[in-house]
Amino acid sequence: MTKFNIKNVRITKENKNIMNLITKKDTDERLKVAIYFSGRIQNNKYKMNKEHLKNYDKMYNVKYFISLNKNANTDKFVDMFCKDFDINEEQVNIEEIEVPNEIRESNLRVTGNLGNMYSMFYNNYMCMELINKYEKKNKHKFDIVIKYRADIYGKKNIEIGDVDENTIYIPFGYDYGGLNDQIAYGNVESMTKYGECYLNFLGYGILNNDFHPEGLLSRHIKTKLLNIKRFEYEYRLNKL
Repeated sequence: MTKFNIKNVRITKENKNIMNLITKKDTDERLKVAIYFSGRIQNNKYKMNKEHLKNYDKMYNVKYFISLNKNANTDKFVDMFCKDFDINEEQVNIEEIEVPNEIRESNLRVTGNLGNMYSMFYNNYMCMELINKYEKKNKHKFDIVIKYRADIYGKKNIEIGDVDENTIYIPFGYDYGGLNDQIAYGNVESMTKYGECYLNFLGYGILNNDFHPEGLLSRHIKTKLLNIKRFEYEYRLNKL
């Protein structure tokens, strides 16, 4: 039997770094958070907010996900965004998104841009599909999912504690006659339900007699019997 003398094992700087990384990974007690961006990420606005967004990495154990409309995002910029936030292929969905004819031909009133609205709800849904698949494949259970926008600038980042089941957390403001559709968070199960608004996009429009994003979301939340908890969060959308 071969005997090993532990005293002869050389602890190099590289070995120490590897050991430190393993220890940090095993002892990281921060919340496991998935942050997703849906629809489009505008280049100039993202650059202004890059450091603000990356601060979430310091607060939580974060994985970022994107589902985007190919017609609204350039390949070069998406590649740069993915590199900056360590977004791998399994965390990305990009496709050309067109509003179905039955929705375009419904003759309902439209508040805002119908294409952008449909794309947002569709990509909310696809982001949650990515997150659920990632969990199963990697055996990585997220504590929290945050729906966010790359053009949001807050004075501070969102601080998250324990969350209730079947509950969506949405900041006060920006309701525009419905419910704020810019930021939301909750556990995976709640946010999966949140993302399913796309599945009845036309039906909610008919019930409201209007394609209005905040109105559709409000109708969906009530239909799904999700609880809403509001929180104070001071932020703005970069308009440049």
